[in-house]
Amino acid sequence: MPALDLSAINQSLYSYVSVLEEARKLRVQLKELTPYLVSCQKRQDTIVGRSTRWPKFLYENEHIYSINELVRIHRGTLVKTLGKAVKEGIRHVLQCSSCSSKGLFCGCCHSPKAIFPFEIQNTYKCPCCATLSHLSCCSGRCPICQM
Repeated sequence: MPALDLSAINQSLYSYVSVLEEARKLRVQLKELTPYLVSCQKRQDTIVGRSTRWPKFLYENEHIYSINELVRIHRGTLVKTLGKAVKEGIRHVLQCSSCSSKGLFCGCCHSPKAIFPFEIQNTYKCPCCATLSHLSCCSGRCPICQM
């Protein structure tokens, strides 16, 4: 199936089309949730389980879209489906003892409360070394490699 890389077509597209930005954020969250969901033995066959059977590009690269996904964005169905999958995935990870034990600690403040990379509104994941920190602690800079 042919696919388009929206970031290669126009990097500022997300700032002009809010529904694309919303879909991008949901896909980033889904990408970060996928390792938890795929490795969980307790995961039930819900939308969370089915989401790992979607086309891989949906949860591997937030910028790749097939024509079908672009049509679904236009119709409003893709964002709804992604939103539901992310919501169920987050609920599962936070409630599952196996998944929640895989939480990480802030690279800046080292708080004992676990944080997760799918909490994109409150965390910063370094693109260089993947250290995870609270946004409020690190001001968008990695405490390890300063990126």
